[in-house]
Amino acid sequence: MHQYFLSRSLLTKMLLVFVPLVFLAEFLVFGFQAWSSYQNEKADLVEKLESVLEIQVKSLAYPMWEFDTDEITSNIGQLKKLNYFESIGVYDDGGELIASLGNIGQPPDNAAFKKSQQVEVIDADTKVAVGRIDLTVHGRTIYSDLIKDVKFNAVILAVLVLTLIGGVYI
Repeated sequence: MHQYFLSRSLLTKMLLVFVPLVFLAEFLVFGFQAWSSYQNEKADLVEKLESVLEIQVKSLAYPMWEFDTDEITSNIGQLKKLNYFESIGVYDDGGELIASLGNIGQPPDNAAFKKSQQVEVIDADTKVAVGRIDLTVHGRTIYSDLIKDVKFNAVILAVLVLTLIGGVYI
C-alpha cells in the first residue's frame, strides 16, 4: 500500500512538470495558428477592398461625370450585399459629398480597411478628375472566425491535458 502512494506521488510530480509544458507548447502553437489565420484573412479582406474599390471607380466614373445621382445611388446601393461592407463616400472634384452609404464618419476597425481613390474619365484623350471614392470595410467576420477558432482550440487543449492526466494514472 505504501508503494502505491509513493508511485502516485511520483506520477503527480511528473504531471506537475508535463502538464504546464504541454499547455505552453499547445498555447504557442495555437496562438501562432490564430495569428497567422488573422493575418491571412486580413490580407484577403484588403484585397477584396481594393478590388471592390477598383470596380466602383470604373462603374461610377461616367455617372459622376454626368452628375447622374440616381445611377450613383443605385450602384453604391449594391454594396450592401457584401457582408464585409461598412461605408462608401462619393465626392465630386471639389470634395463635396455626392452620395454615401453607411456611416462614413466612423473610423475603420483597422487603418488598412479604408481606401480612397481618385475617379477619372478620359475626355478627348485627356484624363479629367471627376471626384473621389472612399470605401471602408469591417473585420467583424474575421474576428468572429477568430473567436470560433480560439474556442475550438481551447477544447482541443483541454482534451490533450485531460488525456495526459488520464494516461498517467491509468
